[in-house]
Amino acid sequence: MLISIPLIIGIAGALIIVIAYLLVDRARIKKRDETKTEFLSIASHHVRTPLTLMKWTLTEFLEGNYGSFTDEQKKMFRALTQRSEELIRFVHALLDVTRIESKRTVLHFGRMNMTAFLDETVGKLMPLAEDRGIRLSKNIDSRLPDLVIDSEAMSRVLENVIENAVIYNAQGGAVEVSGRMEDEDVVIVVSDTGIGISKNELSHIGEKFFRSGGAKKHIAEGTGLGVFTAREIVKMHKGSIVYASEEGKGTSVTIRLPFVSGNESKAEESAVHQQTVPEGRHARMQEKKETTKSTGTILYIDDDMNMQTLIAERFSAEGIPFISAKDGKEGIQKALKTAPSLILLNMLLPGRDGFSVLEELKRDKKLKSIPVVILSNLAQRHEVQKGLSMGAVLYLIKTNCTPAQIVDEVKRVLAGEN
Repeated sequence: MLISIPLIIGIAGALIIVIAYLLVDRARIKKRDETKTEFLSIASHHVRTPLTLMKWTLTEFLEGNYGSFTDEQKKMFRALTQRSEELIRFVHALLDVTRIESKRTVLHFGRMNMTAFLDETVGKLMPLAEDRGIRLSKNIDSRLPDLVIDSEAMSRVLENVIENAVIYNAQGGAVEVSGRMEDEDVVIVVSDTGIGISKNELSHIGEKFFRSGGAKKHIAEGTGLGVFTAREIVKMHKGSIVYASEEGKGTSVTIRLPFVSGNESKAEESAVHQQTVPEGRHARMQEKKETTKSTGTILYIDDDMNMQTLIAERFSAEGIPFISAKDGKEGIQKALKTAPSLILLNMLLPGRDGFSVLEELKRDKKLKSIPVVILSNLAQRHEVQKGLSMGAVLYLIKTNCTPAQIVDEVKRVLAGEN
């Protein structure tokens, strides 16, 4: 049967229209995802700022800086602090999920001693386990090899898994973290004696927003986002995460990370990234910076007056002179006028951002030798790396610090311990 040329042209034309429509629709979806990610990034900052202020204020109350309190009042403050921490983690989880879905998550690999890495991670969760009456133990092979991983991302994975094992457990229960080599893989197993998961729900673990029925009964709050993020991050490391569980008897989570995958090809990259990986609440420059004669004054550039007040009170209590500026222009002017011994710099400022202020500080002959400590809620890896590469000696993340810790870090920098 012959097909007429007009029919062929008509079909080809229809296909072109369909392809064009799909391309336009794909571009529209991409633009929408980018807009959503940008919105969540901006919104998260506006949420994290008041949450940081809440956390700092509650910490000051707990440390007795506003008078003495009864044990019952302290208990209430601790509960409020824990709630603020939960909200901060939720904001971070939302951002992680958005970046994963829009494929904008970039891992920064560095060579890591896995034995030390696991020991440190378990140590972070010990206070939570003790507070909940859970016995947290470890059985980690001391001869585990180095892996090239994104240590910050993998820390979030393991902390989420161990935290869930502790939280969804009964008082007096147990959690064990083991690490061993098996078939060219580093195998990490977190097992607990907790509430467990039913067979029909086990296949849904790792789905976004999924929580088992037992988990909801045990603790009403929760999103399931941490488990979803953990699964995706492990996949990005070409590994696997498997859940085995029996309702009422406990759960075992097995994470396998391939030893050979990416370790040779990323070895050179690791040397660069390990220098600027944020550890705990901050990241540091590896090189010591030259200091200059100064007035002994701390200059804090931040447009949030409430944060300025809290930090000022803490430095004043330590007998350290302190002045503040509400934006970059005023900050530069006060730096030139007072020659401070150190500058605390927020990154999100009105008019011009902190990066441009830092650039001007390091370009000015009179100011370039003054150490700059970034204190910001911009916490993405590329933002931290950018700040340090531009000459900041220390990058502190507001949500991970308290005013007392900020003062301690500043003292270390002034003492040349950076």
